[in-house]
Amino acid sequence: MSTEATDHGRGWRSSPFPPPDPSRLGVTLGDALLAVARERPSFTALIDKGRRIAFSELAGRIGALADHMRTASAPSGPVALLQSSGADAVAAWFAAAAAGRPLLLLESRKPPERNRALVGKAGAPVMLCDRETCAHAPAGALAVLRAEDAPKARTLAEGEGLGVDAPALIFPTAGSTGEPKGVMLTHGNFASTAAYHDERLPDPGESDLSLCFLPLAHVFERAWTIYALLNCGMTVAYCDEP
Repeated sequence: MSTEATDHGRGWRSSPFPPPDPSRLGVTLGDALLAVARERPSFTALIDKGRRIAFSELAGRIGALADHMRTASAPSGPVALLQSSGADAVAAWFAAAAAGRPLLLLESRKPPERNRALVGKAGAPVMLCDRETCAHAPAGALAVLRAEDAPKARTLAEGEGLGVDAPALIFPTAGSTGEPKGVMLTHGNFASTAAYHDERLPDPGESDLSLCFLPLAHVFERAWTIYALLNCGMTVAYCDEP
């Protein structure tokens, strides 16, 4: 490789901003959300189909979905999420880690054979879906759980589930240059991204409203929602037809 190419590669990976404070990277996303829920329990975290969901309710839903995932009679491995956009999909992001499983994000609008291949590559033995998306679940030996069947709310416990450096989310690439690949990210990766957002954005806060219109399996939507909820304490609203 030429010196010019090597220098170009270093420039692409560099940042004009200083590294984030290490103390911000040592907290799991679940613990970060739990801290926000304790600080402002009645503040609206999400607006889903016109319903306002407070941070305390979101924390309770996360605990319930984590318990639901633990009931699956399946070996260890990721949970494949085939979920409609909205509150349960966001709760599942945190719940899978709390249940000790990475989360594979799928899109119901993608061809079933694509999702089936991704499930196989990730080795996911469990799938979480809802009444609208279960019809799109790929056939196979998956243990399929419906979000609507989750038990009553149970507040997330501090330190529950996967650690900050464990692979927590698997994002499929677009597949524009070949077969889609799964990219594994940790909670620390997202915490770092959120910290860099703070360097670029003009002080968003809890009086602001963020409109979510990208698919929730999109990595930027995921990163932005985490930033909006956990770093800014703002409300995230979901389009009914993103």
